Amino acid sequence: DPLFAQNIIKAREKMDKMKRYSDRIIDVEVIMSQENETHVAEVKLHLNQKLIVLTEKSDNMYKSVELLSDRLLQQLKRHKERKQDFGHNRVSEKIAAPEVEEEF
Repeated sequence: DPLFAQNIIKAREKMDKMKRYSDRIIDVEVIMSQENETHVAEVKLHLNQKLIVLTEKSDNMYKSVELLSDRLLQQLKRHKERKQDFGHNRVSEKIAAPEVEEEF
């Protein structure tokens, strides 16, 4: 089916773009299926010590893949921001820690 092949190519392109937002991607699995008239796209993305699983359903597969990639991009951006905030807070705590004065 040429349309199915196009959807696979589109999904692969979308997942390849996710690498721009995280260098911690270990593995990506995309599952596409059809339940009656509903097209389902699911992704399982493995990051270092984290698994993101998302599912989108719509009336066509192209739309499902688009919705899925948009949500996944949001998740990756949020994950990256949390990591940056965590690292930033740790550094600022070290800087803000009171110094201990020694008496001679």
